[in-house]
Amino acid sequence: MLKKISKVLVVISSPVYKYDQRSNTINLLCKEFIETLQKKSIDLDLIDLYQESVQDLTYKPEEPLSKDVESFQAKIITSDLIVFFHPIWWGGLPAVLKGFVESVLHKGFAYKYERNFLKPLLKGKKVIVITTGTKPDWFYRFIDKNFLYLFWKRSVCDKTGMELYKFLRFCKIRKVSDKKIEKWQKQMQKLANKISLLKGV
Repeated sequence: MLKKISKVLVVISSPVYKYDQRSNTINLLCKEFIETLQKKSIDLDLIDLYQESVQDLTYKPEEPLSKDVESFQAKIITSDLIVFFHPIWWGGLPAVLKGFVESVLHKGFAYKYERNFLKPLLKGKKVIVITTGTKPDWFYRFIDKNFLYLFWKRSVCDKTGMELYKFLRFCKIRKVSDKKIEKWQKQMQKLANKISLLKGV
């Protein structure tokens, strides 16, 4: 369960489409979530991997950390809850978000090995992942075998010690009605309000 939340970090990884509004669904959900938290005066940080001038996030273990990576790591350290918003592309993450995971949550910062045993370094932090896809939910569950959920749960959260508090997948975005998307937006409001109730508890 979520305990006290003092600071939330939102990481959004999706371009803003000028003409393809259905592909903007993840952006709409993220906007609703952020605006609801802001109304509650929650301490909030935002990393927009498409709107910010982000340097190359390709993981290069033998090179010094870039200023972007150092800044992102500082935001993670000071946050209790990290919320990722991204569309499902090719069954997984957008490349820039995969680069974020590899370069920011690298060995030595998010985890390390002691005597060949994995030691997570980000315990106590919670993660929420919110995704949108064009296929039905059963496809992601049974054909893709929950690949994306397992990636976030096992490869990211279990390895770093963070807890995957919630994983939400909004499906068939090209076929749902506007009213359905409005319901999804209200779901984001409800989630943000739940988080805001934990402020200062």
